[in-house]
Amino acid sequence: LLTLLLLTSTIAPARAVEIDALETDQPIGWTSSTKMLPNGDGGLIVEKADGTDVLTLSSAGQVTAARFQTNVSGSPYIYSAGNSTLTFVPAGTAREHLTDTRLIFGSGIGLCWSDNASAAAGTVDTFIYRDAANSLALRNSTNAQSFGVYNTYTDASNYERLRMYASSNTFFIKPEAAGTGTVRTIVLDHDTASLEIHNSLNRNFRFSVGNFLPLTNGNSNLGGTGNYFDSAFIEYHYLKEQASPPTSVADTAIIYAEDNGSGKTRLMVQFGTGAAQQIAIEP
Repeated sequence: LLTLLLLTSTIAPARAVEIDALETDQPIGWTSSTKMLPNGDGGLIVEKADGTDVLTLSSAGQVTAARFQTNVSGSPYIYSAGNSTLTFVPAGTAREHLTDTRLIFGSGIGLCWSDNASAAAGTVDTFIYRDAANSLALRNSTNAQSFGVYNTYTDASNYERLRMYASSNTFFIKPEAAGTGTVRTIVLDHDTASLEIHNSLNRNFRFSVGNFLPLTNGNSNLGGTGNYFDSAFIEYHYLKEQASPPTSVADTAIIYAEDNGSGKTRLMVQFGTGAAQQIAIEP
């Protein structure tokens, strides 16, 4: 083959070298209708009988072909169907398709990472999959997963982030920090819409906090006249004195505290008619 390449470099560009048979010791096989000829700039062209170029080797070492295939098990190959596309076929099925604007994966293909700097070494332990139409999943069999959105990141020991993860069969949404980072506030902002938490199976909501506080004093209600709780179990109930009686609501009784006009706090009940009655007064 080396002798053949040297000979072709001295043949005039207009002449083609005919390869009539496949030699068993040659790394490249040719059919009787395949030709190899110089392309005029020091390179080579392999073409079929109909004149179609199947491979071009430029003088700069650039190889051009419509398809590149290996001879290993599965015969993986890469080809282009034109229109600036490139398709990867690892085992007989086109799994990845690259265009000039996007990389498209087949439905069963995951995007994954190894725990080793070499992609061919280590253990693949992080996967992103297409679950269904318009649905992206972070999953790996029975291994609990974690996803982080970072506010700052210096290295693995210095950051601020919000992490959503599963641990011990429980799901968590949690702000975290390390090093010089600060654990930041989480805000669930509904703008002009309602913020709703649904629990269709009548399960319990549990809060493990020091205080459950409104952002502004006297500007938030727990429940309402049309959306009220069934019952409340409270260890202590603190009532702040009201400057004026609350607005009465039909078929209700409102308990509130007010100043009696002499500096003493008294406990009052106001009925739906607007009538109020003292329950007790500060001694």
